[in-house]
Amino acid sequence: MRFGSEGPRFDSGFQGRREIGRPFEDRHQIAAMKHFIFALTVAFGAVALTAVALGGGYSHGNGSGSCAFTPSTALVGQSFTVDAVGLPTGVEVDLIVTNYEAPTHSYGPLAVNSDGTWSGTFAEPNDGWWNFDFVSPSTNSTRLPNQDAACKIRIR
Repeated sequence: MRFGSEGPRFDSGFQGRREIGRPFEDRHQIAAMKHFIFALTVAFGAVALTAVALGGGYSHGNGSGSCAFTPSTALVGQSFTVDAVGLPTGVEVDLIVTNYEAPTHSYGPLAVNSDGTWSGTFAEPNDGWWNFDFVSPSTNSTRLPNQDAACKIRIR
């Protein structure tokens, strides 16, 4: 240690740059790291977008089936009929009934006719939109159920 006009000064004998850790010493390494981080960001974004696109709980959108109600709207407690066509045969088909103010109800396996039709009568306890989703086991690698038909009714 030497003393001077500016106070004590430590001299370790090290001449040159002082670095903490082990930095990248080559521009090529820095460029490669930037490319790696960019590729990692793109891959993460693709996975996140895929999850959003497949969201909703079904492996793909509406199936080839359809459903309708008779009458097309109903009052609270009034009976109405749900008719579905184009449902798959030879596999289990379930019906999921949802409303934002009521618990979700699941019915099934349904006894789908050999021509792919099914009919049932319901009466819902509160007003609002009621969603009827006919689903069957997944036919692809997502393990999410197939949505075979979907329709909604307004209960007043």
